[in-house]
Amino acid sequence: MKNFLNILVVLILQYTSVSCFGQTQLNYVSNPSFEDYIDCPWMTDMLDGNVNGWTSPNAASPDYFNSCAESTAPFYSVPTNARGTMDAKSGQAYGSIATYVQDYPYDREYLQTEVTLVAGIEYEVSFNAVLTSNSRY
Repeated sequence: MKNFLNILVVLILQYTSVSCFGQTQLNYVSNPSFEDYIDCPWMTDMLDGNVNGWTSPNAASPDYFNSCAESTAPFYSVPTNARGTMDAKSGQAYGSIATYVQDYPYDREYLQTEVTLVAGIEYEVSFNAVLTSNSRY
């Protein structure tokens, strides 16, 4: 298991925002810090259908980490979990995607959320992504 974690590349998505150029920066993303959830994570694959506003566009299984899991499922807690140690950018939670797994090179995990934008307005998109401390890539 430890070897598997060492070859897994996972990006921890901590905060996503979309803002309009030349205007007050507004966050158009619902639940940007993954704080609005149904169940505290207790196993893998708990982001899609559990974190309000966030889904996976394919059959992959993005993971969800939240500090509420500290005493019941520490592998899915924040800041220390099965992927290493990483504080949340804001709040107490984050989502995780895998961009490359050596044993499964064609598997990819993605996250998506719906954002309502207006035609003709220019927007800036920004987000934070980090490699886990257990990643070798």
